[in-house]
Amino acid sequence: MQTFVVRVWVPGDDADRPVPAEVHGVVEHVRSGRITTFCDDEELLGFIHECVGQDLRPPEHG
Repeated sequence: MQTFVVRVWVPGDDADRPVPAEVHGVVEHVRSGRITTFCDDEELLGFIHECVGQDLRPPEHG
């Protein structure tokens, strides 16, 4: 199981805005301690995919 802590905020909560505001936030991958900021959902999902992909690789034997 992978665990992430995600803090999300939507800047300028304006009810008159014609399009939804982009999300912004900070995400932490608990196991590795990696933390990054994001400015949209694609960056958030990209970070999660990257962390999960790294954890699923078989360990290297030297």
